[in-house]
Amino acid sequence: MTYLRTLLLAALLACLAACSSVQTQAILADQLAGATNVAVAELGDRYQGEGEALIASAGSQAEAEALLDGLRKRWAPVWATLRAFAAAHDAWVTYLERGELAPGHVYAAAVKAWCSFAEVARMRGEPLPALIPCGDTQ
Repeated sequence: MTYLRTLLLAALLACLAACSSVQTQAILADQLAGATNVAVAELGDRYQGEGEALIASAGSQAEAEALLDGLRKRWAPVWATLRAFAAAHDAWVTYLERGELAPGHVYAAAVKAWCSFAEVARMRGEPLPALIPCGDTQ
């Protein structure tokens, strides 16, 4: 009976630890998504403002188109890292929604993508909160 009780206690403790880790990661995933949404709104406003200023400064439609092409190229890394983070975040959250911890490589991909997006957002004047350590990228 003591052996069975020990096994049950060990199983319960393992479940509690796993559940706690899933909950902790779910909170983190939610915080990252929320911070990203705020940053995207601000970045979108900056992008639009820069585009409007370029159009207003252009002397012709051809010049405006050339200026906007340059704007799109300058901002491409922002949108690319945002898409990469969204995809990695979706993969991570899929596990969490099932009540499972994501495999280490899935979590690591989400962290790496967040850090890449945070870096380009910071370079565009929109620093994201330091919710996770990003090493030299923050």
